[in-house]
Amino acid sequence: MKKNLDIYQEQVFAASKQGAKIIVFPEDGLQGFQFNRTSIFPYLEPIPDPNVVHWNPCLHPTVYNGTEVGAVQRSTCYIL
Repeated sequence: MKKNLDIYQEQVFAASKQGAKIIVFPEDGLQGFQFNRTSIFPYLEPIPDPNVVHWNPCLHPTVYNGTEVGAVQRSTCYIL
């Protein structure tokens, strides 16, 4: 997943330089299809209800630090 996040980051920055405002990635493009409910569990990250908690994962990455991968935190920083 970290390698895919690196690729996503490169693609986001390249698209941004070309004026892109929205970038869409494929379903399961980050983690692939090799997981089942049990094996994906260690990679799941909490995402709090935005109506209850005001949290920016890029600015406050340790508040809901869910996994080693940190996909929510990293991908949030791409858009700032």
